[in-house]
Amino acid sequence: MLDFDLALLYNVENKRLKASVRRNINRFPEDFMFELTEMEFTNLRTKFSSSSYGGLRYMPFAFTEQGIAMLSSVLNSEKIPTPALPEGKGEGNQSICYF
Repeated sequence: MLDFDLALLYNVENKRLKASVRRNINRFPEDFMFELTEMEFTNLRTKFSSSSYGGLRYMPFAFTEQGIAMLSSVLNSEKIPTPALPEGKGEGNQSICYF
């Protein structure tokens, strides 16, 4: 699967996805992910939408099934976790203090 398809799937910008992969490149061996060659890119070019510069500026990454699983863990680990409310602090359990 190509990087721009995965960016849509994970609802992230393609440049953020590529930056995440490059920051964690040691987690993506050749059997997980590779960058398309010029020839492969030329063969697939008609399927790409053009950017304002007349096409893609960088060769896309192609991910295998294992690469997609690793990408998922890399992207999810970069998200800021939402803190959970401590027990007893929910809306239905509010106490009022009077001084």
